[in-house]
Amino acid sequence: MKHTIRTGRNIIAVLLAVLLTVLTASVAAVAEDTDVLVQFVNEYATGSIDEGTSLTNYKTEVLKSYSLAAGSTVALETAGAPVGATVYDGETPTRRKDASFGEYTFAGWVDGEGNAVEFPFVANQDATFYASFTGVEIECEIDFRCDGVALDAEGNLQPEIITVPVKDPETGEVMKDALDGHVITENIVNPAAHVFYTVPYGGSAADKKPSNDPVRQEIDPHYNSVFQGWDYDLEHIYKSGSINAVFKMVGKTYTFEFCDYDGTSLGKREIVYGEACTDVPEVAHRSFGTNTSNYYFDDEWNTVQDGLQTGLGESINMNEILFSYAEPDPKTKEIKVYAQYWQQLREYFFSLHLIDEDGEPAADVHVQVAGPDNQLLTVFTDESLGHNGGVGVTDENGWVKLSVPYQESYTVSAYDTYYNLAAQKTLTLYDIENEAQITLQLKEPYDLNNGQQYCNDVCHSFIGGLWITGLNLFYRLFKVKYVCCYDMYAAHGDRLVYASNSSGTSIGPAS
Repeated sequence: MKHTIRTGRNIIAVLLAVLLTVLTASVAAVAEDTDVLVQFVNEYATGSIDEGTSLTNYKTEVLKSYSLAAGSTVALETAGAPVGATVYDGETPTRRKDASFGEYTFAGWVDGEGNAVEFPFVANQDATFYASFTGVEIECEIDFRCDGVALDAEGNLQPEIITVPVKDPETGEVMKDALDGHVITENIVNPAAHVFYTVPYGGSAADKKPSNDPVRQEIDPHYNSVFQGWDYDLEHIYKSGSINAVFKMVGKTYTFEFCDYDGTSLGKREIVYGEACTDVPEVAHRSFGTNTSNYYFDDEWNTVQDGLQTGLGESINMNEILFSYAEPDPKTKEIKVYAQYWQQLREYFFSLHLIDEDGEPAADVHVQVAGPDNQLLTVFTDESLGHNGGVGVTDENGWVKLSVPYQESYTVSAYDTYYNLAAQKTLTLYDIENEAQITLQLKEPYDLNNGQQYCNDVCHSFIGGLWITGLNLFYRLFKVKYVCCYDMYAAHGDRLVYASNSSGTSIGPAS
């Protein structure tokens, strides 16, 4: 029984050995039939390399590519290569790069992780070999500058040209102008040596920077220049040239005292120039007025106290504090600003109702209002309110709405279709205030001669215009007050003068 079992085991062992041999042979056969891709690659810079990029911006160039059966051997040289090995027959890689950034020597092939590859190499799977290089160190020459001016080791400005006093060559004393006593100066080349530093390519210049931060010359009196650092990474120098100081402009802080128009203090605020004031004091008097004007505050502040402001001084917008001429008080170191009230002439509104001799509405009657000096008052109109300023025409119901500025008295004149004065009345502020409604009755217009209506009709024609011109010339030559229509044209633009100098009989206010 034991013999039978032993025999069975031997048979199984033999069968397993045969099966293993067959499988091994099959795997080898399959491996020999499988192709692998072997590549030799060079990577090189596509252009000049600047700060921070180092050797990272490369283009991949495949120098040689082989499709081989798995298990093939790859060698670099024929000498010593195994029989049947594939020998690299491509060019020796070179680092293609801007010469100003250094030269490099080929240092062998590495894998994708940078590890050196030993040859001959058995390729059982795809493989890529990368060219590696050793750098030939070059030096970069740098200096430090502030706004283009060279800096010395302590961070002091060293301009190329400096101004120095002229000294007497014999006595060594500073020479002065004989007339005004001012020191005589001259411009010379700065004798201080320009400091340059050499740094290995890719090396650090942190230990070369000035020992003190550079101080910028004042560019704007309202700003401080705060040093922020340098415009190049001092830890990695990849080029020769100047490294410049970088500054940030920070507005100076000013103390503002806000005042009302009369000088009453409303509070003080610390404000950074160029920034907004977010807590502007509240102005107590938003608007007020007199008989002549209304004054209103429109969130504007002025550097000049002028009672009720009329735009003098310098206006300052609190949403962005910018100013040119405002200077802090030498004692308090503060800037006073005053609430700026703007003046607007006060307007008075009233309505006229014109009726004819029979008490019927007088439509299409022209009305104008003048002040004490016979000047027309036409300074304000508001179509939405129906106010026409100091001139207007009555509607079909005989009404016209007017608005006028403050005056001691007003002369209201009404004219018919041909601008003949039909009524005139003197009013006071008391008469028109509170939007009064005033009725004015028309009288017959001037009758300068027996053909007035006909004459007026002719005046509005082309021939009539020529006729009037001739008659006016006749009037001026012979001083005759006879011509019909003369007054209407001679007084063009100032009809009150016409009314007071008419050749007809004067008519008083309507009753």
